[in-house]
Amino acid sequence: METLQLRDISETALLPLWARAMETLRPDAIIHDDKALEMYQRLNYDFKRFSNAWLSQLAIAIRTDLIDKLVTDFINAHPHAVIINLGAGFDSRYLRVDNGQIQWFDLDLPNVIAARRLFFSDSDRYHMLEQSLFDVSWLEYAAGESDNCLILAEGVLMYFTEQRIKQFFNDLAERIPHARMLLEMLPHGALGQAHLHEAIGWMNAAFQWTLHNIRRLESWNSHIKVKQEWCILDYHWERWGALSLLAWSPWHRYLLGEKLALLEFD
Repeated sequence: METLQLRDISETALLPLWARAMETLRPDAIIHDDKALEMYQRLNYDFKRFSNAWLSQLAIAIRTDLIDKLVTDFINAHPHAVIINLGAGFDSRYLRVDNGQIQWFDLDLPNVIAARRLFFSDSDRYHMLEQSLFDVSWLEYAAGESDNCLILAEGVLMYFTEQRIKQFFNDLAERIPHARMLLEMLPHGALGQAHLHEAIGWMNAAFQWTLHNIRRLESWNSHIKVKQEWCILDYHWERWGALSLLAWSPWHRYLLGEKLALLEFD
């Protein structure tokens, strides 16, 4: 068993790991993530803390499936793509979508990357970066490749203030023209409610940022364009139970409607 020393925001990386492992064990699994299951079984962590988090577990499974498909579509269109995964945590998407030609970078804080190295190794096409996403020196890996660059921001930006997020997007917009980003957005009704969350309410983490109208990002910088949006409530209704009957209710979409957005920096 591997023992972890993760605290605060870093500890939240264990929730999607657990969710993907639990999904893999289901006979009606939306995704299959054998690497997540391996890590779940080897880590010395009290995952029973998440045992009642079925809404989060399902939401993570659905968004994982959506992002996998969107990343695969991008790679099919750009076989030599550069993919930069911000706040990677224990994500293993590279293993699911690799075409044998892409360059993939998983970025997270040093303590998280140290934990990742228990299960992953760098190679000539797969790289782990030990740094904050706000230290945008990682943009050098997209230098000259921005037309083929896709940035992933899943389960990470909601933990920071709008001031920091706005500066972050301005940095990207000015430095990587034509790159694209897949961005996960917290339901607006969850803003400031991390202490009530079924899975992370006991962690030292706060939900500080989201946008009800994702197109507000375009007002931050003229180079930011929102190309498409998706809402997880529109998928796998067979798994939502009674909540599927409320999927089109504006109130429930406000409370539970986690979104994905595709951005382009023109």
